[in-house]
Amino acid sequence: SAPMVVSFTTASAQTGMQYTSVEGATQLRILFTRKLALDVTFASGGAIEQNNNEDEMVEARQYICGKMFREVWSSNSEMGFPLPTGCYYKVYG
Repeated sequence: SAPMVVSFTTASAQTGMQYTSVEGATQLRILFTRKLALDVTFASGGAIEQNNNEDEMVEARQYICGKMFREVWSSNSEMGFPLPTGCYYKVYG
């Protein structure tokens, strides 16, 4: 299997200005609706299985981000990629 690159751009112009004044936490959600289309694994290559201690927002931790993402970066030279407070995941089906 090969790593997957997820790339996104936040809005620009007037709509994008809201990101400079956000107070509090924001959330990036990645949802795979067809498990058969991809072989999604942890960054280590291990199978993602349900873990009831890592599946709710209140259980989000930075070490879980490390399990899920090999690398995160931003082309924003001033702010970089925002440091996540934590990550969590759920397995459905």
